[in-house]
Amino acid sequence: MSKEINLLRALIDQLAAINKIVENKTTTELNQEQLNALTESLLPSNNTNLIPPYKGFNFILKQEQNPNFEIKGNKRNYAVAVNSNGREILKSDYSFTLDPNDLVEQLRLIIDQRNLQG
Repeated sequence: MSKEINLLRALIDQLAAINKIVENKTTTELNQEQLNALTESLLPSNNTNLIPPYKGFNFILKQEQNPNFEIKGNKRNYAVAVNSNGREILKSDYSFTLDPNDLVEQLRLIIDQRNLQG
């Protein structure tokens, strides 16, 4: 089991490095119109995706409100895992990802690694 966890951690590190490269390329090589077109092409056509609970936790997607990390009008996103009492227990990394499932999956991995229950 620890071999799989180490492999997952290595993959997460690789994805974080790729994310930084993509962020740098996007912010330096695309104008606002191109960035908007890219964003719209990657977003789901409807925004009615509900994230199912996992091991007693509900997930909430949030946007960072710090203008220092806003790039061409785009804010970093993150997800939080909320227990049955409504208390935020975990928070994902901040990311410019357009797929919120990436953020939620990060939290699910932590829940499994720590054997948490909401």
